[in-house]
Amino acid sequence: GIRRNFYNNKWVVSGQINLEANTGSFDNASGIRTGIDAWSLTPTINAGRSFKWFYAQAFLGIALRTNDYSSSFKIGGEIGVRPINRILVIGMIDVVKSFENGDIDLPTSNQLTGLYVNDQEYAAYSLKFIGEITKKLGVNVGIGGAFSGNNVARRQALTFGVYHKF
Repeated sequence: GIRRNFYNNKWVVSGQINLEANTGSFDNASGIRTGIDAWSLTPTINAGRSFKWFYAQAFLGIALRTNDYSSSFKIGGEIGVRPINRILVIGMIDVVKSFENGDIDLPTSNQLTGLYVNDQEYAAYSLKFIGEITKKLGVNVGIGGAFSGNNVARRQALTFGVYHKF
């Protein structure tokens, strides 16, 4: 992907273009597909601003796909709050809505696995807590899932992590 800054005066506005190559593979016997059988070009516009103790950012874009896969609309946002000096709380919403304009004919075994099939869409959320133990070491705990989904998993996931700043 490539990102270009357009405006930077309190608010930051940038444009981004991501290109996903058609590098997936498919095994008919198992139905396992490792990626969408299409090229995907996704231009987005991003805007955000930080304040003393919180920040907000949002994005809006379209994913354009080849090989009769449906394209999709993308919108989302994130808010981060620092209630105390070494704690950051981040909430995120991410929505992908299929245009349902593709008519790819996928093998039945692929449709049964649901991996990288057509018309995938979702409305997802996440909440993450980041704690700085020292200036270079920290931990994070997150929970995420989906309010709705089509051809994607909707179950909640609980994540834990440790990080080190180099």
